[in-house]
Amino acid sequence: MSKAIHILGMMSGSSLDGMDLGLIRFQKVGASDIPQFDWVATDHFAYSNFWVQKLRGIHDLSIADWMKWDVEFCRYVVRKLNNFKKWVDKADIIGWHGHTSAHHPNEGWSLALGNGQTLATTLGKPVVAEFRRKDVAQGGQGAPLAPIVDAHFFPEVDVAINLGGITNMTLLSQGRAAFDVCGCNQVLTHLAQSLGASMDKDGQWAASGTVQTEILSSLNSWSYLSLSAPKSLDNQSISHFYGRVLSEFEADSKDLLATVVEHIADAIHMHLDRNKKQQILLSGGGARNLFLIRRLREKAPQHDWDLAPGLWLDYKEAFLMAYMAYRFINDKNNVFSTWTGGARDHCGGTIYNP
Repeated sequence: MSKAIHILGMMSGSSLDGMDLGLIRFQKVGASDIPQFDWVATDHFAYSNFWVQKLRGIHDLSIADWMKWDVEFCRYVVRKLNNFKKWVDKADIIGWHGHTSAHHPNEGWSLALGNGQTLATTLGKPVVAEFRRKDVAQGGQGAPLAPIVDAHFFPEVDVAINLGGITNMTLLSQGRAAFDVCGCNQVLTHLAQSLGASMDKDGQWAASGTVQTEILSSLNSWSYLSLSAPKSLDNQSISHFYGRVLSEFEADSKDLLATVVEHIADAIHMHLDRNKKQQILLSGGGARNLFLIRRLREKAPQHDWDLAPGLWLDYKEAFLMAYMAYRFINDKNNVFSTWTGGARDHCGGTIYNP
């Protein structure tokens, strides 16, 4: 049995709700490529209004301004981590995703805000970051990264769906593919904010709305939905598409929420095997939207729709960042061409020492 290692996984959500943190204890046992682990601590901190606005417009900055805020964002995160000092002290390494600024894999690049060297030097801890870049350089999408967790820790499920800012899906028994599906919490949160709340709690407003068939048709005709995997989305394509479609129609915000929920459910069902019962695992903030979960189950009652157990429901992506870093420092592949379409499986990431 090897010595245990503690890794702090940090994931900035595309829905701008803040950062998820997961301190995970990993230990290799025997010859297995998959370690044993324990959830040591988990939490989340919300972004200030200033940073919500700054991150929302980060893709419009000049190169000089982007470089400035790349460092400032890390300094802000470090200040927030003062509330979790015991965690940082216990961590041997940090797995850091940063906040996606732009994602254009078909052009050969993907960029996340959050300077790994600044974070490492300020915290005095090694930081492993930039997990997407090598895959994108090899012609892959660099996303989604979550399938490694789905395959290694939930091999019994047929489909794993993460309902985050963007919905992504891993097909484990149906052709083995992974891809971003459509918008999710990014869009739902924006609509809830128009009603004066940070979120549509339990999907109550959506449940009280009426689906607008013309808007739904426009959303479901998005050309991206019919593209073959591998494929991925970026924050700007989400905001551009949904912003354009929803602004073309006059509708009550609750009706728009109902319509977007219906669209998300439709987009997910497009990729499911309708003739075979499947075990489906749901995670992410959208899994707490009771109305969305209800619509998924109503549309395909033949499937088993299960919520991820325990801390997996809310902190799967924080775990993912910790696990990506664990495999990196052990020189194990953490990005797989089956899921991303890259030229080959590889160990992705860059390490920054204090």
